[in-house]
Amino acid sequence: ASIPVFAIGYGQEAEPNDLGILAVEHSRSLFRSDSFQGTATIKQRIPAGRQYRIEIRSGAQGQVLWSKTLESDGAASRTIEYRIPGEKLFSSQESASRSKATPLDLQFEVIYDGQDASQINDTFDSSLWGIIRKNRVLVMDQRGRWESRYVKNAFGRDSAWDLKSILGPDEYQSNPFPKRREDLIELDLIVMAADSLSGMNETQLRWLADYIADLGGGLILIDSGRD
Repeated sequence: ASIPVFAIGYGQEAEPNDLGILAVEHSRSLFRSDSFQGTATIKQRIPAGRQYRIEIRSGAQGQVLWSKTLESDGAASRTIEYRIPGEKLFSSQESASRSKATPLDLQFEVIYDGQDASQINDTFDSSLWGIIRKNRVLVMDQRGRWESRYVKNAFGRDSAWDLKSILGPDEYQSNPFPKRREDLIELDLIVMAADSLSGMNETQLRWLADYIADLGGGLILIDSGRD
């Protein structure tokens, strides 16, 4: 349209001093025995040689979990690493419920005594899941087929699972399952050969149906036909 556009800029030529947290990276879940580690990317628009501090605090209690004093190196941004023992992130007030995870809220903050153009980016909230216990799985097969033993071994090698198994006619007779409804509640997953259902009475089958429908338990039935 041949309409002229005139751009007019005003203000300082240089970006004002500003310190903040741009991003944080860490795992989304954590066992108590693990180390919580990751990186934080810091906006560092302050003169070289100026000191500041970064803290990681518990979002629920405000407790300082990790702190480090840094000195600006003149770069516009920098990425630092942190590592915290997982034990420090877990609250001492854990409920003995069926829940296997609890939310862990964290707040990252940079603290600077000098001129800071914006305080909005001084904090960064994040969270992850604290795994209170491992997933619990039961592998069941009254005939003890090699396929079921393979599944058992796969779970046994996985550090995220607590494994129980009832394999073969001898174990199936000496350890009938479930003896109580509470035995099901403790499990997250049952992997069962389909013909194992024939060994359950009507009450046990009802418990199993309630375990799936009401408690959200997992059930994988493996076809056990000879064909």
